[in-house]
Amino acid sequence: MNSATYVLAATVGCGFFAITSAYWWLRHPRASIVRTKVFIDKLKAAPIAHRGGTPENTLSAIRSSKSKGASGIEVDLVFTRDGHPVLLHDGTVDRTSDGYGDIHGMTLEEAKELDFGLGSEFEGERIPTLYEAVALCKELDLVMFLDAKDDNEESVAVLRDLFSKSDLYDRVAVVSFYPRLLSRIRSADPNVLVGLTMRSNIFAFEYGGKRRNASQWKHLLSTLLDKVAFCILTTCVWRFLGVTLLLPFKEDILAGRIDPTVWSRRNVSLVTWTVNDQEEKKYLRNTLQLPFMTDYV
Repeated sequence: MNSATYVLAATVGCGFFAITSAYWWLRHPRASIVRTKVFIDKLKAAPIAHRGGTPENTLSAIRSSKSKGASGIEVDLVFTRDGHPVLLHDGTVDRTSDGYGDIHGMTLEEAKELDFGLGSEFEGERIPTLYEAVALCKELDLVMFLDAKDDNEESVAVLRDLFSKSDLYDRVAVVSFYPRLLSRIRSADPNVLVGLTMRSNIFAFEYGGKRRNASQWKHLLSTLLDKVAFCILTTCVWRFLGVTLLLPFKEDILAGRIDPTVWSRRNVSLVTWTVNDQEEKKYLRNTLQLPFMTDYV
């Protein structure tokens, strides 16, 4: 070996040692397995209302889902321009209300003027704040999955204060596609139950199956990126976060990319989404015995 080869080998070795050391030093302690199982047991084999039900992310939807037998709800958290946490899936109000525009550019007062019932029996339905939704779920004895859409310190601060002041540790799980956000939340309050959401083809395909890129080479690159990202998430990231709750897309379970028995041995509970087909519901409930989210409770 010449000197250049020795230098390269030493650099690679030191880099590997530094990364490995940082991983073990910075990773979060394992969340309570018992508390996670108690949380999951509250679902009582009943469905979880995806986006709260219909009309999505509203108080009327939550009430309706409870009346139909839901044991829990999943809702989405974003912030208005003046810092109020509200329930909304998209970045804009265009699809779900009679208004237009980015929710992050509106004040709460402006957002409250919009109709999220869209001319249905729920006409006049207003966008709820996170606090209104939490109060209703406590009143109805519903478990809540809170999908945090904004990966920032504002989300962390609001959730930390909400959990500490309202004692939601056994009732609410914060779930997200963003590992960094979950890491921030665990650092701020390790007692908050967090769940890592994942979909194996998130870069190549939109939710619903449409290709994100018309260009073939971009699509192939996105597919490769998906494979790498999915491998990292299922081998390293969940361990680094110390999570005991995973939320894989239903197709990843049905296709065998996520094996429930493997994750059960790892003491990680699974909740899948979004299951609307009746046969799939029966299979997941009766054969795999997995909780699932659905648009149709």
